[in-house]
Amino acid sequence: MQITPLRPGGLGLDRPQASDSVAAVPRAGEAQAAAPAPAPSALPVVHAGLRGLDAQRNTRVAGAQQALDYLDRLAPRLRNLQTDLGRAAAGQPVPAERLESQRTRLDQLWTERSTAAGTALDPQLHYSADQPARRSFTVRGLDQPPQARETLTLAVGLPSAARPGVRVLLDPEATPQARADGFAQALAPLGLQAEADAAGGLRFSVAEPRWPQVRDGLALQGEGRQFAAGRLHRVAADPQPDVLTPRQWSLQDEGGARQALQQVGTALQRTEAARDGVRAVLDDDRAALAGAGPARDADWAARFGDAFAAQLRGETATRGGYGMQASLGAALWGLGRQRVERLLDAG
Repeated sequence: MQITPLRPGGLGLDRPQASDSVAAVPRAGEAQAAAPAPAPSALPVVHAGLRGLDAQRNTRVAGAQQALDYLDRLAPRLRNLQTDLGRAAAGQPVPAERLESQRTRLDQLWTERSTAAGTALDPQLHYSADQPARRSFTVRGLDQPPQARETLTLAVGLPSAARPGVRVLLDPEATPQARADGFAQALAPLGLQAEADAAGGLRFSVAEPRWPQVRDGLALQGEGRQFAAGRLHRVAADPQPDVLTPRQWSLQDEGGARQALQQVGTALQRTEAARDGVRAVLDDDRAALAGAGPARDADWAARFGDAFAAQLRGETATRGGYGMQASLGAALWGLGRQRVERLLDAG
């Protein structure tokens, strides 16, 4: 397996460049910053401020709350439609206008998923608190086991320094998992992931916000065996269908109603599973915040305030209070080292 970045605008290979990290040193004549003075020994050690502020946790909790709000709106619509479709399948009369209205409202809510549910809920209604939602897709020709050994060049859009093309070896003798691992390593600079599917081919994924860019700009070049040689050419990226496709349903015929009922049942199960996952994340973070001990912080703040006030009054200082230190500081202001040395030498 070999991964090689391409030159912008061409397929020639660039030599890899090594980079060394250099420690920062002060320039000639520059004074280094002085180390902070230690806190007075009479005062308690200062705790780190805003211990409850955790940007990663806050982002995770905000995303979980947003996803839960969306799932709470989605679940009742799925249940209502499931009930009416079940009645219609059993031969009970259900007004066609009612079914169509439910389909339209569900389609509108589903269209809003990528913005209303945050970034943690993917098109399959799988929730992940660790990484943003991803869009899965296949590439024609790579969704089946390879027929020939070939080096492929892949790029998203025109290769450039910021968005290079990559090369990867397509080996029919390798196991599906080995091929998937090789593609995953090669495609990482493009923000793509790869995994083996049940048919022995490859399934890819990309962060959902980048899906339009990949859909419209994925290009590939082969060596003329299984894929065309000569130059990069556009290839079709076929997305995995969403778990819900309300816009495609035809609820007026039996086959369409059956397809809709099956999708609604699957989506409802995944909705409940996603809600459980979101609640688990919120419960964990709630428990972590509860263990932060705000009462202990309040006690520490009160003790610190009392000790600091006593220090200023001179009640706990061993070398004089604040007034004495202020007087000495004013008297010694501007007294340089050279002047002190001259006074000592004169004595």
